Amino acid sequence: MLGHLKPTFCKSSKSSKENYWEFYCSVCASLRKQHDLASSFLLNNEITLILSAFQDDFEDLKDIKTACPAKAFLAKNYAFAHPAIDVAGHLSVV
Repeated sequence: MLGHLKPTFCKSSKSSKENYWEFYCSVCASLRKQHDLASSFLLNNEITLILSAFQDDFEDLKDIKTACPAKAFLAKNYAFAHPAIDVAGHLSVV
């Protein structure tokens, strides 16, 4: 996991925490789909924050469930599918 900004959730609402983690899981799933499992370690915190900040501008966010490699693929997390999330995955690799 790269990135200098990592959110502190001390005073955040439960819904904003869940929203952040949904975008985090979305970018991770996109990275695994585009490349491989090892690329999920390149997930960038700043890109996740930007996606969650601009979520109102995304139309047609598709809800998905994705396997979590951090939990040995045993848990399914809620995530989103959208072309902007795929672009975010590309930017994380760069």
